[in-house]
Amino acid sequence: TLDSDTLAGLSDEQVFPYIQTLRRFPMEELSSKVVMVRFDSSILIQQEVDRHCPIITNAYETIKYIYKAGAKIILTSSWNVKHGSKVLSVEDVAEFLSSILQLKVVPAKGISELQRLKMAQVADVDILLFQNLSNYKQERANDSDFSERLASGIDIFVNDSISLAHKILASTVGVTQFCYASLAGFYFEDCLYKLKKITVCSRPTYVAVIGGDNLIDKAAAVRFLTSICDGLVFVGMMAFQIMHALGVHLPSYLVDHGASKAAVEILQFAKHRKIPVLLPRDFRCENFSNSMQLETFPAHDILDVLL
Repeated sequence: TLDSDTLAGLSDEQVFPYIQTLRRFPMEELSSKVVMVRFDSSILIQQEVDRHCPIITNAYETIKYIYKAGAKIILTSSWNVKHGSKVLSVEDVAEFLSSILQLKVVPAKGISELQRLKMAQVADVDILLFQNLSNYKQERANDSDFSERLASGIDIFVNDSISLAHKILASTVGVTQFCYASLAGFYFEDCLYKLKKITVCSRPTYVAVIGGDNLIDKAAAVRFLTSICDGLVFVGMMAFQIMHALGVHLPSYLVDHGASKAAVEILQFAKHRKIPVLLPRDFRCENFSNSMQLETFPAHDILDVLL
């Protein structure tokens, strides 16, 4: 674990390793290549996202730029976005992306169909979208065979999902060993640039808003933010880990007990630096037996039958 004094003495290169970016990659080298883009579903397929926001626009521009360069594109991602009570199908997501990008996005169900469509070089297909990676346990396991099959025929890999940069997945790490170039997309690069600015910003107050889940994998990053920020705001599943460390009673399914030690250490570090840690006062919950029934409950009184 690095303390704040140690972190303060590190250079940008030590904290943020060099990353080759799409922006600096010769555009002409993309022509006639097959490019896999790992996109962030929380940005591209969320209805409520402001698509006029510059940083969000970059996520779309990554795909459009590669397409304009003359490459064939394979899109991959995982998502849990629902329509009603069901997670969106690959057909639904392909239709949605087609309307947003104004390009024809064709769904591919499974590895076999993806490989068939790659080989077919279908003339009227602009972009292929692979099935929801959440359906594959090999994705989280970074399975080498799955990675090789997923990357079969791919020349260049572009990662535009910085929210998953801390995870070792088949679609973000495994596939890179089978591609001759691995690049960061425009959205990834923009987010990384903003993270770098945090370390050199001279403004008097900095507050980090931290969400998502899997605190164990993110612990080092959260400790780093704790060392340089003037306050922490925890939201989403991450908030439950911190609340549990503070002694708040929560349903067991909301708590990753393996992350308890990391949560306690982060709180102790924040206390040592005398910075505030803010948590949600209440949550909007749905009933397990009726997903359409939403109610607001105080943070200290979430019932076991609620999600």
